[in-house]
Amino acid sequence: MRFEDKVVIVTGASSGIGEGVAKKFLAEGAYVVGCGIEPAMKIQDGKAIYVQADLTKPEQALHVVEEAVKTYGRVNKLVCCAGVTFIGSMDNTEYDTFMREISINLGGVYNMCRSAIPELKKQEGSTIVNIASDLGVRPIPERIGYCPSKAGVIMLTKCMALEYAPSIRVNAILPGLVRTPMIEQRFQEAADPKELEESYASLYPLHKMGKIRKSKKSTTIPFSALSIRLPTAPPIKSAVPARTHKGSAKISFLNHQTMTSTSKATQIKKVLL
Repeated sequence: MRFEDKVVIVTGASSGIGEGVAKKFLAEGAYVVGCGIEPAMKIQDGKAIYVQADLTKPEQALHVVEEAVKTYGRVNKLVCCAGVTFIGSMDNTEYDTFMREISINLGGVYNMCRSAIPELKKQEGSTIVNIASDLGVRPIPERIGYCPSKAGVIMLTKCMALEYAPSIRVNAILPGLVRTPMIEQRFQEAADPKELEESYASLYPLHKMGKIRKSKKSTTIPFSALSIRLPTAPPIKSAVPARTHKGSAKISFLNHQTMTSTSKATQIKKVLL
């Protein structure tokens, strides 16, 4: 087990992608500290604890890290999965709603990373993985707050990768649409669920959305990966001097193919190890 005795904080661990990630780490031998706005998570395991926290508040994000250190003595990994999706255009989205989505999706990642970095610096091989979105690079209508918030997560990840290499590796994963409980609820509440489902699936060439399958042996998420790597000696123009490009920042664009738990675990290990 590649994560034996590693301490991993997973935000948004009470449902969706975060819950699937937390379960996978537990299966790989890690201690998991889940956190989120909900009062509890469904995972019941002797190597996992849950801390309720509003990550838009810096002091609550810090509390999550303090509880991790109090319980397990250290923090080795951080995976930021928590987020929300509001539907709306500029015409019908008030400023406060727009900023609320930015605060949760981008501000929450900032607060959690900033709180965890002092502890991550104390350990060798520390890593941060931020779950962004393909909509951070490819906008669609009616996501006036979500798309900019995820674009911000991508750029924040690149900035942190430059600032904290080589002691901490910082990466982002950009999933396509995944059938989380939040998305399933949207289908159920739609006037025509099948039509909405087809409209979402049609965003991708294979007309498929990601699924987190509950299984004793695997968690399967459909995706294909397009990696953008920022190397030590970048062959691209950059506003940052080449000498500051320490380490490597990897952004993965994920959407269409199906990967089994084995290949998914391989992807996680490439990013986290």
